[in-house]
Amino acid sequence: MFDTLAQDIWLAWGIGLLIGFPLLMILFGEMLYRIEDTEKHEPSRSLLGNAQYFVFPSLVIYLLLTKVVGFESENVAVRATATIFWISLIYLVLSVFNMFWLKKSAGDGWQSRVPTLVLNIARLFLVAFGVAFVTSLIWGVDLGQMLAALGVGSIVLGLALQDTLGALFAGITLISARQFQVGDWLKTGDVVGRVITVNWHSVSLETFEGDLLVIPNSVLASNTFHNYSRPKRVHMERVIIQFCEEHPPNMVRQALLEAARNTPAVLEEPAPQVILRELADDAGAFEAQIYFSDYADIDAVRDAYLTRAWYAAKRYG
Repeated sequence: MFDTLAQDIWLAWGIGLLIGFPLLMILFGEMLYRIEDTEKHEPSRSLLGNAQYFVFPSLVIYLLLTKVVGFESENVAVRATATIFWISLIYLVLSVFNMFWLKKSAGDGWQSRVPTLVLNIARLFLVAFGVAFVTSLIWGVDLGQMLAALGVGSIVLGLALQDTLGALFAGITLISARQFQVGDWLKTGDVVGRVITVNWHSVSLETFEGDLLVIPNSVLASNTFHNYSRPKRVHMERVIIQFCEEHPPNMVRQALLEAARNTPAVLEEPAPQVILRELADDAGAFEAQIYFSDYADIDAVRDAYLTRAWYAAKRYG
């Protein structure tokens, strides 16, 4: 009885595929029909379509060739069909990864802080692993020789592109750390500018003069820079004003505080402060600490405050 079943196993496979494959196609077609044709559901439709039109048909053809027709695994047609199946399956896995990652990165989790370049590199490694798996398992290619050739080529390529790769990894570090973003005001060296673009190679700043300053990530990562927009957008500016020693410090402090309160852009909270920083033989240096909401207004705020400080000093004699 068992010998008979073993001899007729091809018939069981044939009947199973003849019945199961059409039912599976009908099931997936019904699922695609029920999913709305909108941009929101496009990833799910693409996923089901890939499984319906590529993964399952190639798997059925492979089973027909090996289980029903009886071809050996070394047959060219069998190998080609198996290759198509594995490539379709790898693409399906990558599509599932992309779909779930996009859903997670839409929030404020750590996925949203991962640079796109890192994801592209991860996808590249997954594809390379899949290609190595297919070529080794199905076509019998010696992976040892392939890895040795790739290793030598990687060393040569790394030496030739060491500056570019240095900028690449510096960019990944800066973007991953989230130390600044588009719209922040940075100071590097003697230059201050607003960040307008951030990519894997460089950061572009727009200066107060309206000029474009492009800084390589490797340079920015190896130097100290100030971010005037972090951790909060509120910025404190220190304004130094000198008065003659004959003027009482309390009266000077009162005049400068009055000027700060009368300046429209200066915030009431945190409250402005005036500190006596230095006393010389004939003058005293007073530091006014004023707060405003955006560093982009620094020139206008300083101008408005110094103008009112001059008038306040005149009123107080």
